[in-house]
Amino acid sequence: MGIPVPLVRTPDLRVVQSALLQEYPYAQELIDSILRPLAPQSYVRLPPILLLGPPGIGKSRLVRRLGEALGIGVWRIDAPRDTGGAVGGLDRRWNSAEPGHVLAAIARHGHANPLIFVDELEKSQTRQDQGRLWDTLLGLMERETSRRFMDNALQVECDLSHAVYVATANAVGGIPTPLLDRMLVLNMPEPGAEHLEAMLPTLCIAIAREQGLDEGFVPPLTFGEIADVRRHWGGGSIRRLRQIVEVVLGARGLFETKH
Repeated sequence: MGIPVPLVRTPDLRVVQSALLQEYPYAQELIDSILRPLAPQSYVRLPPILLLGPPGIGKSRLVRRLGEALGIGVWRIDAPRDTGGAVGGLDRRWNSAEPGHVLAAIARHGHANPLIFVDELEKSQTRQDQGRLWDTLLGLMERETSRRFMDNALQVECDLSHAVYVATANAVGGIPTPLLDRMLVLNMPEPGAEHLEAMLPTLCIAIAREQGLDEGFVPPLTFGEIADVRRHWGGGSIRRLRQIVEVVLGARGLFETKH
């Protein structure tokens, strides 16, 4: 469009790694694999990434935390709902014509390399009337094509080549091979019971913030409370672990007394 937009520079990767490992102590190999391509880059630039793993193990939160740690904005695309037209820009012939998600993410966050988070990629819509999401992503993930990407709503070419794409999926089944070939496919490990105590501090802080509490208002779990959590969680789903910890914290009456 001829309007220069700044790029976010690559931060100290040791700080980024440390921040992510605090919350995901069981995923060091994965985190290192994600961050490794950034080492030679002056600006945040990653190959398209696909995180694979069963539901509830923290894939979506890791993507958001990655963006926060790198200092880039995160824009979520809901693959089961969003069409290729919505992501690439809806043509003016449609009553709901509007710029595409990637261009909107750049405009909102004010830099050219936001993180485009494609959630549940394997469940993408296959409807043709407003374009398949997979087809649009193919063009966006191809650097040469994305340098001169035509936004159908604005009818102008835009350089979207600096956007960072991270998708999640429970399995690769149904995802077109050409799309998979353009992505760095990484498996998200499941946490084990041995990681519980390392995970609890950041999990409690996250729950406190979501409840509108000052994190300093929530003391660490006692030995007895940790034992209760351990009895009900032997590893696996972080979603389940969060539910258990919420019950433990709720038993203190914290959520009822917040201001």
